[in-house]
Amino acid sequence: MVDWVETSWGPADLDVAHAPTYLAMLHGAEAGDRFVHACRRRTGERPDENVMDIVGYLPDPAKVVQPWRDSGLPISDDLARHRLEQRLGDVLRAQTT
Repeated sequence: MVDWVETSWGPADLDVAHAPTYLAMLHGAEAGDRFVHACRRRTGERPDENVMDIVGYLPDPAKVVQPWRDSGLPISDDLARHRLEQRLGDVLRAQTT
């Protein structure tokens, strides 16, 4: 798992936490949830769903979204923001249950 937007040395768990956030921006909150569930099935553990990871891209996800647009993916800042807000709500609800 590599965070190509901000490639650096760091904990692998952080890149795993980024994955559902990025998937949510690209494909919707459900895609992030599917990644989390797949990780749990594969490893037996739930990956860290870091609220601050999600919040770190709000309110302006352009830093991540612009390179995706440059590569031809049709995603607007508004769509990515909406999906992030939806993902954040899902994670917060999951943490209170």
